[in-house]
Amino acid sequence: MRHKNISLHASGDLFIVNTCCKLAAWLFPEFKYKWLADELKLYLPVDKEINIEGKNADKIRELYKRDPNIIVIFNFYFVY
Repeated sequence: MRHKNISLHASGDLFIVNTCCKLAAWLFPEFKYKWLADELKLYLPVDKEINIEGKNADKIRELYKRDPNIIVIFNFYFVY
């Protein structure tokens, strides 16, 4: 389930995570999580695309279809 303003908030979320990671690294030199902001910047545009997410879920559902412990919901694709 996604809210309609996810794209609007995503850039702000990215800014906050990036700023917090930089601040934490400055305050605590042993903090080694700057990669988190880099990963978010790389994958957030893909994660916002709901049809890509749906195809990923379809793939996982097919891979684990014989495992009764894993349930992947069915997706409804949106046409924009």
